[in-house]
Amino acid sequence: NKVYSLLKLSKKPVLLIGYGVRLSKSQKQILDLINLLKIPVLTSRRGSDLIDSKNIYYFGRPGVYGHRYSNMIIQKSDLLISIGSRLSIPLIGRKSKDFANNAKKIIIDIDQNELEKKTLFPDYKINCSADVFIDSMIKYNVKLGLYKKWIQDCKKIKKILSFDKENYKHDKNINPYLFIKDLSFIIPDESIIFMDGNTIMNYTMQSFDIKKNQRLITASGLDSEGFSLPASLGLSAYDCKNFIIVLCDQTKVFSSIENFNMIMENKLPIKIFAFEGVKNIALRNSQKDFFGARYV
Repeated sequence: NKVYSLLKLSKKPVLLIGYGVRLSKSQKQILDLINLLKIPVLTSRRGSDLIDSKNIYYFGRPGVYGHRYSNMIIQKSDLLISIGSRLSIPLIGRKSKDFANNAKKIIIDIDQNELEKKTLFPDYKINCSADVFIDSMIKYNVKLGLYKKWIQDCKKIKKILSFDKENYKHDKNINPYLFIKDLSFIIPDESIIFMDGNTIMNYTMQSFDIKKNQRLITASGLDSEGFSLPASLGLSAYDCKNFIIVLCDQTKVFSSIENFNMIMENKLPIKIFAFEGVKNIALRNSQKDFFGARYV
């Protein structure tokens, strides 16, 4: 009742959904809730495959690694409802008090410790599983007004700060952001995409357009190069028939040649794209930002 009351008062609400939605097996229900509320939807890194990029209410992935327009939309919102996202520092930024500072914040998380951490400043904390909250919202179903003007404003922000405005260009080498953008257009529905952490995750979060029923799998905050190829083999061991894409660090490919023998022997449907020169960039940046640039 309180959430719906705040929605009625709001002129610029946003819904942020994270991996907790998938953990609670609420992938279908969250789409029902989105169609019910009809407000802009954003996703965390690990929740990015919960909704396809062409959904009319989808406005990208906020955060350090995400879309510029998504960050702007969150900062302009007056109500943030976060379901199943731990709202990590890479998502909310290092000046955490400034995150969505114009909005009332309703945070839904199954882990009470996440609700109490010092980087979050929720107005309302709801300690429950994502599926319980989503189902309750759908069953309660208070009639809301339309947010047509806010949706139009979000579309304008997305256009002004679109991917095209980043001015990425190919030079003597292929630009990885443009490459992944183009690659995402031709990967079929229901494909499974594995990506390494670190810079490859940055390329992907800014550039990749998710289609219906695609999965995007990563080790997330661990920044682990070398995750995606063995992870894809682990899935293939379960007789997976899906089209599988691997986006990985070139050095880790060379250090695991035995994986290629397994791929060839079992005729696994894996397509590997290896990126050069990405090693330890995120690690060095963290060392610089948090530990006084003490490189050891």
